Amino acid sequence: MQTRFINPIVLTGLFLFFLPTTLLSQPEIEVESIEIDFGSVEIDETASEIMTVTNTGDEQLVIEEIVIDSDFFSDEDFDDFGRHQTYQFEYTDFTHIIIIREATWDGEWLSLDDEVGVFTPDGLCAGAVMVEEVGEMIGIIAYGDDGEGGELNGFRAGEEFEFRYWDCYTDCEVIADIEFIEGSEVWLRNQFTFIELTAEGGCHRIPDGEVIIHPDESAEITIYFHPEEPRA
Repeated sequence: MQTRFINPIVLTGLFLFFLPTTLLSQPEIEVESIEIDFGSVEIDETASEIMTVTNTGDEQLVIEEIVIDSDFFSDEDFDDFGRHQTYQFEYTDFTHIIIIREATWDGEWLSLDDEVGVFTPDGLCAGAVMVEEVGEMIGIIAYGDDGEGGELNGFRAGEEFEFRYWDCYTDCEVIADIEFIEGSEVWLRNQFTFIELTAEGGCHRIPDGEVIIHPDESAEITIYFHPEEPRA
């Protein structure tokens, strides 16, 4: 069972206020500070502060929405409204193209901005993509080591693939199970492989726009302030 906690946050002026709501069930919400002062911020500059929300109850707490009553505040960065990719890797001239026909987690398609990474047996990320179209096939390039010596920066011929999902809303990952449909099941230069990926558990899947906080756990929400005119 999970209890929904709707419209919990309102931003007014330079301060952040939390509006408590009486709940009939067990989740309990606790905020590290009900007021955040951004201090002095130059016009057209962006400042950010972290708000920590903790569930001190014994049921899941669902935050469905952040309500902001000013154009100068946002829960997304004014300078870059896109999410930054978590999985990092090196590009090389040695490639193996993989087409993921289906990528699901707990029976649901990956959400927008979730990531799929392909890893070597040594745990090195050698390619990754962010989900741009929910429910569509995903293309990913697995890069091979450039052979220039030093630390490995990609796959070696014959190495097996490992795929991981990264949930951009909860900042956690899970290893996905691979079903090979067509093509090589190991890394080979200039090859194609078609697969389907599935994963179960690992961390709780969250519908787009929601934040689920489990009992005795916390979530950090970044609030951005971007003044465009002087405020008294």
